This record gives sequence, structure tokens and C-alpha cells, in this order.
Amino acid sequence: MNNCLSDEEHSQLGSYEVGLIKLLVNTEDDLKDLNKLRDPCFSADWLPTFFHEYVHFLQDISTTQGLLNFILQIEELRNVSKVVRDSNERTFHVPLIINNEYNFSTNIELLSIYKGVSSDQNMQYELRSAAYDSYSFEMIDITTSNQSKLHIPKYTVKYLDTDAQSYVQCHFGSRHIKEYMAHALQTQFATDTHHEDIPYLLTEQILKKEAPMLAKDDSLMVAFCDASLMNMHPAELFFKSIEKLKLTPDIEFHDVQSVYDFIQTGWENCDPKPFGKTVTDVYAYFCNEAINQFNDSLKGVIFERNRIWFTKIIENAKNLRTSQQGFITELVESPRKFSLKFFEVLELVGTPYVTNIKGKGYFIPPKTISYLAIEPEFLKVFQAVRRTFQGHKQCSMHKHCNAEPSTDITNKLCKTAPWERVNDTTLCPYAQLWKTWDFAGKTPTTSLIE
Repeated sequence: MNNCLSDEEHSQLGSYEVGLIKLLVNTEDDLKDLNKLRDPCFSADWLPTFFHEYVHFLQDISTTQGLLNFILQIEELRNVSKVVRDSNERTFHVPLIINNEYNFSTNIELLSIYKGVSSDQNMQYELRSAAYDSYSFEMIDITTSNQSKLHIPKYTVKYLDTDAQSYVQCHFGSRHIKEYMAHALQTQFATDTHHEDIPYLLTEQILKKEAPMLAKDDSLMVAFCDASLMNMHPAELFFKSIEKLKLTPDIEFHDVQSVYDFIQTGWENCDPKPFGKTVTDVYAYFCNEAINQFNDSLKGVIFERNRIWFTKIIENAKNLRTSQQGFITELVESPRKFSLKFFEVLELVGTPYVTNIKGKGYFIPPKTISYLAIEPEFLKVFQAVRRTFQGHKQCSMHKHCNAEPSTDITNKLCKTAPWERVNDTTLCPYAQLWKTWDFAGKTPTTSLIE
């Protein structure tokens, strides 16, 4: 069973789990100080890392590319459900093999092209020193469930590994764009920020060489990248916008809004566009689709507050994006000082579930639903059930569910056969999802992993 949907944004000091609204900071510090973000005197070693990963959270909830992570996560379960429920057997073999009847394999291939990878030569993900050379693309044919072909451009960037003094090619995609944005904004907040050239600075190198009119202001480059994420295939919009810029070399961008306007007028050159005629139309479609699929997949009283939470952050992110396209460029006022815009955003969408390396977590919900006792960790249920279909027998939520003795909802089945808990009187998150997706009475078999 394919596991690419659990991809994380990479960082040595922290990570953000796309599609799960979960942020990890590699510190042993107690993160309850998250509530002190509004205090202008508050300072912590982990704060720049938190901000870097928080940018990934905003990319996840406020861009077309980010919303795909939520939708495809649920589509994976939808395909699994079809395979398991259509079988007349009470047992099914894991790891489960999913066919392409509902285009799941096609969508995974598309997503891999959209995201890109660090290197086509199996090098380490991060490369300390690189020098951009050039870019190119080739058309890739991807087969759909009805055997038709999609023709998708795959972009390749050539750069010099300055340590090895050899040229390397990498498949460029949204991960490079997103990491540059997070790096640039983190650097505004913490001027002593240092990241490797790959993947964090490659996008900046490309823009400085191919679109020098943007290089005068980091905010213009961040806006260019942010606008590119409003396409399902960010690299396509990114490079086609660069090509359009080369046709108008005397153009001047006076503010970030002019960057968004420029890229949106070039969006019509990107294909395919089956979900709307404008950038705004497509983004609105994916916002509604993410909310509808999320609510449909997490039925049951136990998830009611999670449904409200998810709906609120996506709706608020949509309103923010619609009224203030360049909000993400305005989050820092000066070094070590967040802007008023940052706190406006914080009130609207809150934070992801933020944990330290000990697993202790905290989060800030949107202000209008701060009264709800939300269990943000419940969204890990998608990952827990996915692991079952990959061949694991222990529920990965066990550590969370028994963290507090007073609210411990675990029993011995959590480590041996969590799917059998669907028969409990009170259902845990795993059992509720198992029941919602009509897996009750179905049992995975073969050599399960501990």
C-alpha cells in the first residue's frame, strides 16, 4: 500500500505532517509557553523552528496544493474501503494492494510529479552547497483508470554540487517552493537562520537568475512562490510565469499584490483545469471538497469537535486568502517580532497540534471556537488505520490514548488487534473510523508487523 501521503516537510529541528495538522519541534522544552506568543518579551530557542513549520501549516490550509494533501488522504481510505467491502471474504491480506479503479494510483503519480524530489541520483535530501544552472521539462504520460493518458510536464533543475564539483539534476516541485518560503520567512524572524541550499535555497537561486526583477525584495519572491501554490502543479505555474516574465523584462513589481495579479493572469496557460476557470474558482472548489470529504469521513460523535475545527480553519483560511492574498508575506514586523498580521492569522486559524520530542502537545484553536474541548491528536486516526492496511497490528495512537491515566481508553487489543475494538460499547477514534468506513467484521491477515 502506497505511503507517500504521509510525507513530511523536512527539517532537522522540526517537521510538519501534511494533511494531519500536526507539528513537531525537536525540543524537550514544555511547549505550553505557546500561549505566550502574544507577549513581546517572550523568547524561546524553539520559536524560529515553530515559525518555519507554522508556515507549512498555512501552506497546507490556504493553498490549492496544500488542500490536495487532505483530499488524497481521504481518497486513499475510499479506495481501501471499496477493495475491502467488495470482497465476500471476512479476511483480507495486508499489505493491501489497491488497484486503479478509482484513479488512486493515477493521483499518487500526479502528486509525486507535483511535489518533486531532492535528487534523481539518490543523494541525501539536504545538500549544503549548490549553484543553480538551468531548468528543463519533459512531458510524462500517466494512465488513468479508463486507460486514457494525461500529459503532465515534469520539471528538472540542473545545479552544481559545489563540494563535489559535479553537476546534479533534481526533480523540482512544490517541496522546493514551500521550503524556500518557510526559510525566507524564518530568516526575517531569526536573522541567524541557516539552511542547506537543497532544498531550502534552490528556488531563490532560480528566481535570482531567471527573474532578477523579483530579487530586490524577498517578499516579492515569497509572493511569487505562494501564488504558484494556488495551482495543483506548482512547478508548472512557477516556470510558466518565469517564461512569461522573460517576454516582459522591463516589468516592475511595486508590491506583492502585483505579483499575485501577474501570476494569476498566466494561470490560463497551465493545464489541465477541470475544476474551474480561474485560480479563485479552483481554490474554492478544493476548499469545499476538503471540508465535505473530511466531514463525511469522520462521522460519529467522537469526531464532532474535530469536524467543527477543520471546517472553521479551512473556511477562515479561505476568507483570509480571498480578502488578503499576500497575508503570508506580512507575518514578521522585525527580527524576533511577529507582526499584527501574524496575530490576526493566529486568531483566525490557530495552530496545528504542536508536540515536543517527548510527545507532549499543545495547540491554539481559532478564537471563535476556543470554547470547544478539541482533541487535535484524533486526526492521527487516518495514519493509524493506514498503518493497519500497510501490515502493522498495533494502533499508532496507543501512546496518545493512554497518556493520561484519568482518560485512558486503551485495552490489550490496541497492541494486537485494534480493529476488534469496533465491538466495544464505547468506540475509540480508531474503532469509530473502522466502523464509519464499513470495515466492521473484516480482519487483516498475514505476517503483521509489531
